[in-house]
Amino acid sequence: MSGESHLETSGHRPAPSGVSGVNPATGLASDYLNHFYEPLMLLEHIDAEPDLLDDLAAWCPSSYAGHIGQSGRPDRELLLTAYRDAQPRVRRRFDSVAEEAGRATAAGLEGLVRTARGGGNVAQVASSLTDMLRRYIRRLDAIIHGRA
Repeated sequence: MSGESHLETSGHRPAPSGVSGVNPATGLASDYLNHFYEPLMLLEHIDAEPDLLDDLAAWCPSSYAGHIGQSGRPDRELLLTAYRDAQPRVRRRFDSVAEEAGRATAAGLEGLVRTARGGGNVAQVASSLTDMLRRYIRRLDAIIHGRA
């Protein structure tokens, strides 16, 4: 059985060939993960660079279409077309996890800011958020690559 066994095979147009970063089986691009890698990287350095707190406080959730649409990629319209043409079941699952990840990340970052402003243990909160973000990134990556 192939790695695509979790994917439906009807009602789906494969992603256009030659679009970098798009899984042709799912129509989803790994570029969206950058939306979550950004706060992850900042969290990993918050102890050494407390001024990163402002950047973390400014982070807002974004949908796949919103993130890709705002990207500077010259082929972003192809990525959005591949996303729209993705299997509805895969896209719904992906969007559900992405929305959950966005809400959890935003809430976690709000808590981090409150902790920092209250003189609490920022390192502990940042560590928990880092672990949470990594789990969400792994889940989203698995859907993008047809493993979930």
